[in-house]
Amino acid sequence: MSHCLEPTEILERLIAIPSVTGSEAALAVYCETFLQTLGFDCIRQQLADGRWNVLATRGEAPALLLYAHLDTVAPDPAWEQDPYQMQVFGDQLRGLGASDMKGGLAVMLAAAANSRAPLRIALGVDEEAWSAGAWTLANSGWCQGLKLVLVPELSIDSPCEVLGIGRRGHAAFVLRTYGPRQHGAIALSQPAAIEQACRMVLALRQNIGPDEGLVIRSIEASSSDLTVPADCEVAISWLMRPGRSAAALLSELQALALTYAGEAKAAVRPTPVPEAYAIAEGDAAVIWVQNMARSTLGREIETAFGLSVADENVLATLGVPVLSLAPVGGASHRAGEWVSQASLERVHGLYTALIDGFDAAGL
Repeated sequence: MSHCLEPTEILERLIAIPSVTGSEAALAVYCETFLQTLGFDCIRQQLADGRWNVLATRGEAPALLLYAHLDTVAPDPAWEQDPYQMQVFGDQLRGLGASDMKGGLAVMLAAAANSRAPLRIALGVDEEAWSAGAWTLANSGWCQGLKLVLVPELSIDSPCEVLGIGRRGHAAFVLRTYGPRQHGAIALSQPAAIEQACRMVLALRQNIGPDEGLVIRSIEASSSDLTVPADCEVAISWLMRPGRSAAALLSELQALALTYAGEAKAAVRPTPVPEAYAIAEGDAAVIWVQNMARSTLGREIETAFGLSVADENVLATLGVPVLSLAPVGGASHRAGEWVSQASLERVHGLYTALIDGFDAAGL
């Protein structure tokens, strides 16, 4: 395998390998082989379900980690082209995962090939589901000694590259209201469960903090006849700002639910809740990346706070700065997903400089 492949060439190969969540093995093998040809020592970090992360190390005790997830969502039925065949439309390189995040993965692999500096690379599975790969990595001890994690995944859709300095967290809850079960022709002695649920949903909107988001995922209660349902279930997702934990939010929701004759519980999930995190713009790692951007791109990069969760939330539990820096792209999870070829090349150059200059950064 050539060490001189451009990121566009690598991206075409990555897109051609299906890696929908749960079926990442073929892409993992490709990346593992690619890294081994570059002199990386690679290990397969097993998950409980038999899937595995690729962990690669070059050099002695490297303190810089580049991270990417291998999986994509399933193809949108609206694709008009083969989603696994990269198509060029002007500056847009289109294909499943081009933006999320095979474009970033291509940047990583190409930059690693252009440098000989010490480096750690981790490629995780399951990001589009429960981040099981990232949690396995974070809890393993393999990340000891790190000083910085860079992730080439989009923080927000933007016409130019942005430096992600944090992400909102995500917690899911199930709220349930109760009321009388009786014939609908009889006047209710107390509010119906469905009516209480509707009032509670409206009240939830008043609890949303600045820079937070609320998704009402479902409201369920039914009756096949004139019987008034005795309970109603509301499933929600809350995108939390830094400083607001899932545990504290659950307490708030439980208190709110009580006022509507209801209860609130955390939704069951197989991995921990991804809490929000933020890195200060004055952090030494942010300043260093911006200095490298000025020398490589001729300008600083606009900073941004990620609106959704990703594996970065998990990696932030390591206690080191986690920054997102990706090529410009769009239409993630949709037909026509794309990444900018010009941005791919710019970010590739910046990542190469970051890898080469890390040891001298003094972080």
